[in-house]
Amino acid sequence: MSTYLLIHGAWHGAWVWCHIAPLLRKQGHKVIVPDLPGFGRDRSISPSTGTLRIYTDHLSHIIKEQNEPVILVGHSMGGIVISQTAEECSESIQKLIYLAAFLVPNGTTLQEYAQKDKDAIILRNTHINETQGVSEIPVERVADLFYHDCPESDITLAQMLIGPTPLEPFSAIVKTTDRFARIPRFYVETLHDRANSLYMQRYMQRNLPCERVFSLSTGHSPFFAAPNKLAEILLSLA
Repeated sequence: MSTYLLIHGAWHGAWVWCHIAPLLRKQGHKVIVPDLPGFGRDRSISPSTGTLRIYTDHLSHIIKEQNEPVILVGHSMGGIVISQTAEECSESIQKLIYLAAFLVPNGTTLQEYAQKDKDAIILRNTHINETQGVSEIPVERVADLFYHDCPESDITLAQMLIGPTPLEPFSAIVKTTDRFARIPRFYVETLHDRANSLYMQRYMQRNLPCERVFSLSTGHSPFFAAPNKLAEILLSLA
């Protein structure tokens, strides 16, 4: 049996894995679904507590507490978090799985790639609060951006729980070496994504090739739109 560590993306929280975690546990696997600092149940989000370094330190602590190397899964912004974490504790990570995630090379930022994505509609629908140092999504735009193909009950849940995200991780430089590069990595692309377009997902895959690529005919949130299919992919990599 394997240990999965599932990492959410910007504006979200551990709650996005509410359908996936039980499906993995049902097969006997250990599943850890933490909120990144300031997200989900924490709600203490601020520029000083929401940095890529803080996220990386938080996950590294969790990983080092495990009895075996983990399968580390990152969604969306969570991609840069798992990449940087892999650099810090590569010996304790079995595989890296990028789910519609930002897979950026050493010396670059998430922001650099997001700004190149002309097919995505996310940037023109976010509100930047410079005073608080956070980015916010208007609640009336949440469904169209992230969940256009998801059940209404999941959309309602997301609208209740989604919140602001710090700006720092978007501009933080990802710094990786061979420690990161030697860990097997896999990509799950989402074919109808409005937040991180398929064009951009494949552009990133060309820059940092993965051992295997899986495709889901969903938008940005397959954990709601196609949980069984996503769980099947994750289980195939155990």
